Amino acid sequence: MGSSPPRQRRLRHGHGAGRQVGGRRCRRQHGQRQRQGGADRDKTTKAHDINVETYKGVVQLSGFVDTAAEKDEAAKVAAGVSGVKSVNNSISIGGKTSMGTKLDDTVMTGKVKAALMDASNVKSGQINVETKSGVVQLSGFVDSAAMKDKAGTVAAGVSGVKEVQNVLVVRTN
Repeated sequence: MGSSPPRQRRLRHGHGAGRQVGGRRCRRQHGQRQRQGGADRDKTTKAHDINVETYKGVVQLSGFVDTAAEKDEAAKVAAGVSGVKSVNNSISIGGKTSMGTKLDDTVMTGKVKAALMDASNVKSGQINVETKSGVVQLSGFVDSAAMKDKAGTVAAGVSGVKEVQNVLVVRTN
C-alpha cells in the first residue's frame, strides 16, 4: 500500500479552511466532522499563524505565536483530537510586528517559495513557508533528508533571509 500525501491545513481567522484553535469551528478529518479537543474552552490561543499538517496520525504544528502559553495550548488541543498518535510542536514564539515588517515578510515568503519551486529535487508543494521579521520557517513532511537539507540551503540563499528554521519532518514508511 503506497503512502498518502500529508494533509495540510492552514488555520486562518475568517477563512473556511479549518477550525480555529481558539474558536468553535471544526475541521474535517477522514471525511467526518470532528470537534477538536478543547476547542470550546480554549480562548487563549489565536490560530491566525498556526499551520497544522498531519501524516499517519503524526501532527506537526508550525508557524509563529506571541507567547509560550499559546504554543503549549495549541499542542494540548492537537493532542486531544481523536486519531492523533503524536504531536510535533514546531511553533516559534515571536513578538508583534509592524505592518511594514508584515509586508516585507510576505514578500520574503514569496521569494523563498519561488526559489524552492525552481530548485531541482525539491517538491515545493510539500513545504510550507512562513516568515516573521525576516526569520523563515520551513515546515511539512518531505520524502527524504536530502530534500530537507536542500530546502534549507535554498531558503538560506535567498537575499534578505536572516535565519532559517528548518523544521521539515522526513516521512517514514
